[in-house]
Amino acid sequence: LALFGYTAPSLREEWGLSVGDLSIGTASTFVGMLFGAVIGGRLADRIGRRPVMFGAVLIYSVVSIVTAFSPDYLFLIICRVITGLGLQAMLATLMVYLGENFPQDKRGRYVSIVLWGGLFAVPGIAFLASVIVPLGPGAWRWLYVIGAAGGLGLLAIRAVPESVRWLAARGREEETERIVEKLEREALAK
Repeated sequence: LALFGYTAPSLREEWGLSVGDLSIGTASTFVGMLFGAVIGGRLADRIGRRPVMFGAVLIYSVVSIVTAFSPDYLFLIICRVITGLGLQAMLATLMVYLGENFPQDKRGRYVSIVLWGGLFAVPGIAFLASVIVPLGPGAWRWLYVIGAAGGLGLLAIRAVPESVRWLAARGREEETERIVEKLEREALAK
């Protein structure tokens, strides 16, 4: 989310954009997020939490790299809409996943930790932008390449089970029991 704001001055200079043009760029990510929340939520209810989180992370990571190769501003805006769609689909699904999979007395703590981690990235990317953007014309593109590092989350998503509540609501008792038993064994081993 923060990337556009840190690259906007370079974009304005490189492509001769107006403040109005930049406002459209700023809004584009949020337009994508609006659709991502609706689409991601519906898909997560239909096909499961894990596949939606995986697909959404894949979308916003790949499109972040594609953004780095934007030939013009319209292409960049389209990429930002798609990035916002993937980002919000992932975020909305992740919040539901956490709510469904953590004990009631720990949910708030874990949701806070996840949100804190996301907010921690904002000053991190600000620091990187302060170092990278001044390197010269087109250096802003590297920030979008770095933004694709969220794709490392794919490894974490592959390691977590599907939501047991989602499985149970679909009548998939065998899978639900298998996951719960595995989680219990892991908890007892600790």
